[in-house]
Amino acid sequence: NDRQLIFDVQPMIIKGRMMVPLRASFEELAAEVDWDSNTRTVTAKKGDVSISLRIGSTEAMIGANPVTLEVPAVIENGRTLVPLRFVSESLGAEVKWNDNLKLALINSLSGQLN
Repeated sequence: NDRQLIFDVQPMIIKGRMMVPLRASFEELAAEVDWDSNTRTVTAKKGDVSISLRIGSTEAMIGANPVTLEVPAVIENGRTLVPLRFVSESLGAEVKWNDNLKLALINSLSGQLN
C-alpha cells in the first residue's frame, strides 16, 4: 500500500519465489506472529484466518486445510524467510510482481495493512 519495507535480512528468490523475512512481513500485514521453536513452526493470525508454515516443509496450513508450497520456509542469517505471495494472499492481500525492477507490490484488498 505505497510503503517500502526495509528488512534486516535481504529478501531472496528461491526457485522463482520471492522469500521475505516473516516477522516484518506478517506484522506489516497486521497479523499476529507466533514461533514454536520445538516444531520450528511459524503461525500468523489475522482476524479469523490462521496460517502455519514449518521450516523445510512444503506443506503449509490455512486453518485446518493443507496447502502445498513450491518452496518451503527457510532460515537465512538467523531469520525465517517465507514465500511472499503465499503469505500475503493467504492474509487477504494482492501481490503483483514487476520483473524489470524485481519488485513485489502488495496491496491489501481491504485497504488495511498495518
